[in-house]
Amino acid sequence: MNVRELNNKHSKIIEQGFGGIESNFEPITNYLDRLLRLLIHRNPSLRLKQIKMKCQEVCFKSNLHDLYNDDDRQRDRNVSVKIQSKLDKQRTRY
Repeated sequence: MNVRELNNKHSKIIEQGFGGIESNFEPITNYLDRLLRLLIHRNPSLRLKQIKMKCQEVCFKSNLHDLYNDDDRQRDRNVSVKIQSKLDKQRTRY
């Protein structure tokens, strides 16, 4: 699965006006698919804004902070760290 297919598959949860998943996550699209399915299962009203790289770090933005009244967006940061870890492991493989 490539990033375009992943964005199409999860288009229902991507907030309008946002890009969804950027193309530089090609090596871990299957992981992202599983992660998004898990998040949707746990939070059916999840809305994804974007997953992108910013200053060489993963940036996950969603509405999890609204769902849990989490003002400091810690849940988004936790997901970002998980994605970053998976991406780093994938990069060291090659």
